[in-house]
Amino acid sequence: MEGQGKKKGKKNRPAGGTQSGESSGPAAGQQQKQQQQPQQQKQQQQHQQQKQQQQQQQQKGKGQQKQQQQQQQPQQQQQHQQKQQSQQQQQQQQQQQRSKEQGSQQQQRPQQQAQQQQHQQKQQSQQQQQQHQQKQQSQQQQQQQQQQQRSKEQGSQQQQRPQQQAQQQQPSQQQQQSQKQQHPQQQQQQRPQKQSHKAFPTGGPVLRILVDMNRGQVPDRVTDWMSRDLHDFLKGMELSYTGPDGVSKLFKYNSIKSPANQQKFKLENGTEMTIDQYFRSKNKQLRYPSLPVLHVGSLVRNVMLPIELWSIPPGQALHKKHPDQCTQFIIRKSATDTVTRKRKIMDLFNQIGYNNAPTIKEFGVSVGNNFETVDGRILDPPELSYRNDRRVKPMRGVWRADNMNFIIPSTEITRRELSWTILNLDGRTRPDAIDEFGRNIYQMSLKQGVQLQQFSMKNNFYEPRDMRFAVKDLDNIFDELKKRKIDLVFVVIPSPGRDGDVYAKVKQKAELCVGLLTQCIKSFTLDKKRGDMSTISNIWLKINAKTNGSNHVLAKNFKPPIARKTVMYVGADVTHPSPEQTNIPSVVGVAASYDLEGFRYNCCYRLQGPKDEMIRDLQNIVIKQLRQFKQTNQSLPELITYYRDGVSEGQFQEVLTIELRAMQAAAASVQQGYKPNITFIVVQKRHHARFFPTANCPTEGRNNNVQPGTIVDRYITAPNQYQFFLVSHAAVQGVAKPTKYCVLYDDENCNPDQLQALTYYLCHMFTRCNRAVSYPAPTYYAHLAAYRGRVYIKDRPLNMNNLTKEYERMQIRTEIQDGHPMFFV
Repeated sequence: MEGQGKKKGKKNRPAGGTQSGESSGPAAGQQQKQQQQPQQQKQQQQHQQQKQQQQQQQQKGKGQQKQQQQQQQPQQQQQHQQKQQSQQQQQQQQQQQRSKEQGSQQQQRPQQQAQQQQHQQKQQSQQQQQQHQQKQQSQQQQQQQQQQQRSKEQGSQQQQRPQQQAQQQQPSQQQQQSQKQQHPQQQQQQRPQKQSHKAFPTGGPVLRILVDMNRGQVPDRVTDWMSRDLHDFLKGMELSYTGPDGVSKLFKYNSIKSPANQQKFKLENGTEMTIDQYFRSKNKQLRYPSLPVLHVGSLVRNVMLPIELWSIPPGQALHKKHPDQCTQFIIRKSATDTVTRKRKIMDLFNQIGYNNAPTIKEFGVSVGNNFETVDGRILDPPELSYRNDRRVKPMRGVWRADNMNFIIPSTEITRRELSWTILNLDGRTRPDAIDEFGRNIYQMSLKQGVQLQQFSMKNNFYEPRDMRFAVKDLDNIFDELKKRKIDLVFVVIPSPGRDGDVYAKVKQKAELCVGLLTQCIKSFTLDKKRGDMSTISNIWLKINAKTNGSNHVLAKNFKPPIARKTVMYVGADVTHPSPEQTNIPSVVGVAASYDLEGFRYNCCYRLQGPKDEMIRDLQNIVIKQLRQFKQTNQSLPELITYYRDGVSEGQFQEVLTIELRAMQAAAASVQQGYKPNITFIVVQKRHHARFFPTANCPTEGRNNNVQPGTIVDRYITAPNQYQFFLVSHAAVQGVAKPTKYCVLYDDENCNPDQLQALTYYLCHMFTRCNRAVSYPAPTYYAHLAAYRGRVYIKDRPLNMNNLTKEYERMQIRTEIQDGHPMFFV
């Protein structure tokens, strides 16, 4: 939440100045003595140099003893020692300077004397800088010790008020002045560090990664997908190689090359041989010559060594997308309840001490010591209607529909039973597991009122003849299944490991090439959860929507007045590649409802330049969506409610100008004189606002979150814009993040309460689960549409200069786009 504090007046900064010192030149009397006694002066110089060396050795020993005692002695003793050291250094330098002056030539010119004076001034200024740095270092050590002592005292004292903690953290005026003089780097070192979470690869041989990919065995050869996954894992890492002398060296990984018995290179004498032959010539027999070599180090130099000789040093952070299991583990470790999260925020706030910062004081700004207390409301959840007008009301964001049938089973529309089969693309999955899964899918269809072919391994199971080439042969497999007039194919894909690659190939072949409806099932899910009927039920939530059914709708008496009109709900989002992926475009995803109940959606995707947040082809997209709506309902919508995700506040005016005009132009193109009202809402999740319940506020779950339906539209919103925060979901882990809604345009003049209620109700219309999600269903579907577009371009070469043509080459087949509009869920 945002803090608010009293403003204070500005204070005048104390005037500061610098001091400069000058040293005089040698006297005339000394010059005369130099002419008369040159031999005596040489002896004196040698004697002085011996004394200086003795003094330096003594001073070094004393300096080491003094450094050991600095941390234990009080501040005054440390300052006194520093003064003594600086004085001794000055005396030594003066003696050296005098000896140089005594050995100089007679009758120096005035110009040479001036140069000596400048040199002396530079030396004195350097001495002053060294003394100043020593003082700063001693002050910094003292302050760090004091901060550590304070943190220990704060950890021992429990349940202190934030105001008392802030008072304890206020430094004295003397410390504040010393902080002003400190170097910026020193100030940064004193700031408290946030606790962050990162994945670190386990150290060990690189060969072990291939063993894990190959079911615990060293592979005879590395397949294309193994090579691709290994490259993605090693990219950006440093690898360790231990040579025959036992010395380990680190090299940065570049790429994977051919096997050691095939990869050739030239010696200095021009002889060409394979890496395996080279090692044999050195009496070193490779254990796995058929495995690839790794190219490391500089890209210019061809440093290549067999994979069996490389290892991963421990302690390297994984600066890339984490594996799913790592992500789940990090979420579990980083998630905290509201009480713990609030305490951590207050501890950091008190340690930082914003109100003591000189910059903030200069502007007369102060930060309050407590969280901002705001008033909120808890909206009543909607009633959801199922088959035969049976209703259920969610409790704390969740509802059970065990004994309720889909309000519109998909086969009620087709009026025939669905033909289906299970395609196995994972050689590790056992037939008995597939048999149990198929029987459970059929049993659940009977409970949900969907007519499905009775399952048998003979009629509803397909396994490729050669599993090694199954993915490459998907075109022929899907063509054969389509000739059998199969409506739906469950595809078992391997997991974990290459499930992402196989999933992309399945969707590309089925939806872009053949025109076949698929539902992918991970082998882990089939193996571990095939008998879990709740998992089977969740799969059927997707299947019924994909085959044109409706799971549930809002009860009629719970529809806000604006939802009782003919409304088309539209969600839009743009996903972007990572900064280093310059050859991958941004993908637009737009989903729009085409039924009057707001449950069924269709989608469109587009490709556009990286980092381009504006949807450039929105006009053509909306034209297609409006025509689909009119074809289904025999009328055009009176109102378009547009939920736009992924837009920052600095882009509000631009997105409103471009995309609002595009929707208005699309409406005019569909029918002359057609001008629907448009409500333009930006959905934001990337913010730092969190709600922490007060003593009298109802809470939900073990994490002590605010209840689903909590809405705040005052105090922490912009005064010149219609905004509101809504917590629509029950957080499974950690502190619930509210979604921020900014209404940029509304010519419908929606009542704020009705618009907030409609937004909350749409969070209950997501087909994948019987839970309220964190933002409205159309926005969620826009994410899925953009993700599906990203799946289509995976591992495909693209001409970034002509993305329109690239999109035209990847058109979704009509059997999918029009026959099953919700195929993407």
